[in-house]
Amino acid sequence: MFNDTPTRYTVELDKIDGPYRGLVGTKALNLGIIAKTGIRVPAGFVITTDAYRALMSGPLGDSIREHLRESTMMTPHQLKRHRSEFVRL
Repeated sequence: MFNDTPTRYTVELDKIDGPYRGLVGTKALNLGIIAKTGIRVPAGFVITTDAYRALMSGPLGDSIREHLRESTMMTPHQLKRHRSEFVRL
């Protein structure tokens, strides 16, 4: 079904249609469907939910979750400092 994609982590917009519903977000799905009608849509690709799940299941996902847990009760100044740490991940 998805043999024409470069990886399971990305899909080109002009390849997206109904069967991709669970793999891409609503905006990407709608852009793909619109492109198939002949309306011009800028070339591009989307990162799939498989990519998100793979990222979040590894050590980077653990770090992201830890930073999010810590950020729930922070002041704006603390959040700004925390953001810098997030960017370094």
